[in-house]
Amino acid sequence: MNGCALSTCSRYRTPLGDLYIDQKVFVDECVNSDRSLREYCFVVNAELRDTGSFDMMDFRSEEAEHSLEMQLPFIAKVMENRTPGSYGVVPILVGSLSSSRQTNYGKIFAKYVADPRNLFVISSDFCHWGLFL
Repeated sequence: MNGCALSTCSRYRTPLGDLYIDQKVFVDECVNSDRSLREYCFVVNAELRDTGSFDMMDFRSEEAEHSLEMQLPFIAKVMENRTPGSYGVVPILVGSLSSSRQTNYGKIFAKYVADPRNLFVISSDFCHWGLFL
């Protein structure tokens, strides 16, 4: 993949509870179920998608992607004291990037990095070994 891709799922299940993906459906459920959570409802996935710079992961590819999967229980643990559904995660799969695309994504992500409410968890898939059947 040459670029970045966003999740199409609405949530990820972990042994420590569900992590809700920041999607429009999440925001609608969040606001409709508890108006006091409105401040926590973000639409980051929609903002990123609207830039036109992101592909969307299909379910099969996302399910097979273990660099995201391995981080989810740790995120659930860090967030265990937060109200379930009061935050969303924005999984982004990063592929090969040219220098110009790195610059473009850096500009896109800059406002999210500058916002102290955001937590970035970055994972790399350093090793592929063994037989794939």
